[in-house]
Amino acid sequence: RSTVTALAIVASALLFFQRKRQQAIAKTEVEVTELDISVTEALRTVTHGPRVKAALAARALVEILNGEVQVLEEVLDEARGMHEDLGGGRRMDGRGLLSVVLDELAAPAMLGSDELEVEAFADLLLQCTAFDREWDATDEWNQLTVQAIAFLREEEQADVRLAKAERQHSGRNAGAKAAVLRRRLQGDLMASAEMSSVA
Repeated sequence: RSTVTALAIVASALLFFQRKRQQAIAKTEVEVTELDISVTEALRTVTHGPRVKAALAARALVEILNGEVQVLEEVLDEARGMHEDLGGGRRMDGRGLLSVVLDELAAPAMLGSDELEVEAFADLLLQCTAFDREWDATDEWNQLTVQAIAFLREEEQADVRLAKAERQHSGRNAGAKAAVLRRRLQGDLMASAEMSSVA
């Protein structure tokens, strides 16, 4: 009788934890869907949202940014604090979009999920600075990536911040991506890194 009771308690506990896990997964899927609503909302979330949501928004931007000139223009405008009328712009502490992304990339990652968040920020920077080898420097996308690199280097002092990220995440994907970003800032426009999978 006590064995049956113990099994019933264990089964109930397992069912409870399975439901909680399914609810957490469903909540995350809803958050990702909500972040797909608009580029403006994703930019605002990266700049002003909590880290987990900011990482999801960064990942959403990475997925739509590749070669999309208008989206990269929006990213640069947000970084310059030009979207205050749309709820974006600079934070109360004076940081803009790319400053926040650099700080999140340089932050420590304690858990595996934190490392995925850090990589989302690295991938956003990689995408914004991805010079398209198939076109020359006069291509509109390539001109914007060069502007993004100049902005990161001159306005955000990104080389120092990326060096910190490279040390912080040494031996991990985020550290290798920070190293590639530093090479791009130092003039190697063709430096490349593999983007992380979102699956």
